[in-house]
Amino acid sequence: LGLGPETVLARNPALIYGRMTGFGQDGPLAGRAGHDITYLAYSGVLHAIGHADGRPVPPLNLVADYGGGAMMLIAGVLAALFQRSRTGKGDVIDAAMVDGASMLAVPLHALTAAGLWSDKRGANLLDSGAPFYDTYETSDGRHIAIGCLEPQFFAEFARLLPLDERFASGQYDKA
Repeated sequence: LGLGPETVLARNPALIYGRMTGFGQDGPLAGRAGHDITYLAYSGVLHAIGHADGRPVPPLNLVADYGGGAMMLIAGVLAALFQRSRTGKGDVIDAAMVDGASMLAVPLHALTAAGLWSDKRGANLLDSGAPFYDTYETSDGRHIAIGCLEPQFFAEFARLLPLDERFASGQYDKA
């Protein structure tokens, strides 16, 4: 259509041109189509989502499409707006969903490298490896989400159920 960044920025150098792709503007996968689940698989993020005894579970399209793509594009546009307010010049913002999904997983990779996160799904504090951070089926066939990581929240949870005091005091004891 002749509406690439070179054309529009030549006409108005203050414009901010944002574009989002699955795999980036160049490289071996640039021309490939994909979906959230594809970017999660390529980035390795999908491996970490799901219970230990099951297959990986795609988290709707929240991680790669919205988090890795849209949120990264928004962050880039906001930075470009700030830059333009200071310089008067626009910019081209490229966001690749696979890159954004990979970036969102950096804390997990750092924890793994530090020996604080297991690469095994369902063995960690936030991935259903802790009984106080998981979902459970209720007697009516629905589900409840439990998330009481901090000792004071877990103690209150244990008191309200009520659970024996040994559970509250041994929250992080895997035995």
